[in-house]
Amino acid sequence: MNPNFRKHVATAAMLLAPLGAALVALPAAAQYQPQYRVAQDQPQYRVAQDQPQYRAAQAPYGAPAIDSFVAELGGRLEPGRVLQFRLIGTPRSDVTVNIVNTVRDLPLHETQPGVYVGSYTIRRSDDVSLLNRAVANLRTGGQHTAARVNMADREQRFAGRSGRDDMPPRIMDITPANGERLVENGHSTRLSARLSDNRSGVDPASVRLRIDGRDVTAAARISTEEIRFREDLPRGRHVAELSVRDRAGNESRAVWSFDVV
Repeated sequence: MNPNFRKHVATAAMLLAPLGAALVALPAAAQYQPQYRVAQDQPQYRVAQDQPQYRAAQAPYGAPAIDSFVAELGGRLEPGRVLQFRLIGTPRSDVTVNIVNTVRDLPLHETQPGVYVGSYTIRRSDDVSLLNRAVANLRTGGQHTAARVNMADREQRFAGRSGRDDMPPRIMDITPANGERLVENGHSTRLSARLSDNRSGVDPASVRLRIDGRDVTAAARISTEEIRFREDLPRGRHVAELSVRDRAGNESRAVWSFDVV
C-alpha cells in the first residue's frame, strides 16, 4: 500500500475517533430524540385538562334546593299579625327572606337539618298586598337558589266560608326528630314542638304529652304556640306521644321515637 495513503487513513481515523466516542457515550434513547416524542404526547397537559381538583372544588355540596317555602298566618293580613315562615331545603345553608318595599334579608334559622323558620310582625306602614310576594334565598357552597312564598291560609279561608272550624290544629318542628340519636352528655333531654291553629285557636288545656306511656304533661311548659319539656332520660329507645285539640274540639296527634345513646 502507498505509504502516503496509509498516512491519510490514519489521520482521518484520529479525527473521527472523538465523534464516535461521543455517540457511544450518549444513551441509545437520546440518539433517537425521545424528548421530541414526550413533547408530542404532553402527559402533563392532559392532566391539566382533566383538573380533578377544580371539579371537586367547583361543587362540593351539590346543587342547592328548596323543597317548600310557606308562610302561616293565624288570621287576616293586618297590622300586629305574625307571619310564620317555614322553609325546607338543603341543610347547613344560609337562608334569608325579602319582601319588596317591606323587609330585606330577614334570616331564617335552622331548627332541624334542612328546616328553617322565622317570623315577621306586620306593621301599620306595610302594604299587605305585597306580603304574598315574599322570596326566600338559600345559599350554600358558593351557589344559591330562590323560591316564592306559598301563603298557607287556604284552610282558614275554607273554614271562614263554611262558618265552622272543622280543621285540626298543626303539630310542627318536633324535637328531637323521629329516629334521631341523642348522645348522653350529662344534660337533660329536651323535647319541644310548635302548635298552630288558623281558626278557633289551640286549647292549651287539651295538650297531653306522654313519654313511654307515662303522662308528663304536668312537667311541661305549654302555650297556645308551643310545648317544651325537659327530663333526664335513661339510655335506650323512647317513644313520645303528643295530642292537642283546638277550641272547636278538633284533635291532632303525633307519635315518634328517638334514642339516647
